[in-house]
Amino acid sequence: MGRAAGSDVARALVGYLPESARFAPPQTGRGFLRYCAGLSSLPAAKAAQRVEAVLAWAGLESAAERKLATWSKGMLQRLGVAQAIVHEPAVVLLDEPASGLDPEGRLALAKLIRGLAGQGRAVVFSSHLLAHAEEICDRIAILGRGRLLAEGTPAELLGQGWRPAPETSPLEKLYLEKVGARA
Repeated sequence: MGRAAGSDVARALVGYLPESARFAPPQTGRGFLRYCAGLSSLPAAKAAQRVEAVLAWAGLESAAERKLATWSKGMLQRLGVAQAIVHEPAVVLLDEPASGLDPEGRLALAKLIRGLAGQGRAVVFSSHLLAHAEEICDRIAILGRGRLLAEGTPAELLGQGWRPAPETSPLEKLYLEKVGARA
């Protein structure tokens, strides 16, 4: 985007979720997001508004005042994505965002990622779960041993007979039915 990578301006344009995000267990979700908004130099009124917006977007409003030590892995992953976008970056980088998620958490995360892309944000995420990438991504790059091996749309990479992967597999649908979740 024409900015020096280490500059404050460049950092404001990028949101990031590392593969192994760390959270302070005694902190609340709302408190964590307020802290992150402060790191992004958002004015107090704008920060408060953005914190509430991303809590709602991530479906975490009801848990916002609970200590993070009580949150599930899926909730923490959604919180990690929320912190990456609290400052409204143009580019969002997510490193293995579905790692360790159950089917319900993976589907919620996929919906959040699609929503970001639908807002016009560039979303780049790494994943070893290739079926997950296939169902979410507009473009895919396959890397191996530090080299770009293939790149393109799923249809370009997989050929004429390719059809989009279903959002939920039959086994995932059964799991969601058994736990009372919605696909």
